[in-house]
Amino acid sequence: MTEYKNIRDAMVQEYLTDLEVALAGADPIERAETLASIREHLEESLAADASPEQVRRALKGLGAPGQIALVATQVPAAATEKGVDGLSVILLVGAALALVGIPLGILSFVVAFICLAGAFVDLRTKRGTKSLTWVALVLAAFALVANPLTLSTFLSLLPANGI
Repeated sequence: MTEYKNIRDAMVQEYLTDLEVALAGADPIERAETLASIREHLEESLAADASPEQVRRALKGLGAPGQIALVATQVPAAATEKGVDGLSVILLVGAALALVGIPLGILSFVVAFICLAGAFVDLRTKRGTKSLTWVALVLAAFALVANPLTLSTFLSLLPANGI
């Protein structure tokens, strides 16, 4: 019986750890409530001497941790995985183009400003890696201030009597 209890506890703990990873992008309170609810459900539904097969069936009945995370938080589990995401790449490419295209004047300024704003928003909502977004933010900021031509072009579009 002790052997089954150790196996049961290890299987349940592994499942809960996977669920916690899948809930990484969720609100901390929501994550804690979901984990507590699943833990309580498993404690109530599994006997202390449950066999490994009974534990597997119970965990399979709950569904994959990513599915629970999606249902509980409306945050896709894939969004919690670390890696390169499309928005970070787009922001990085846009910021690099703005930096290279500084002689284009206002177009470079607009692209850099959009990339800068997008990077700020992305950093506030990101669940995975942030390194590419930080690079995009720095490049966009540098593109905005590096060339006075860009800023003077923008300012020349403003009315002469002010706003």
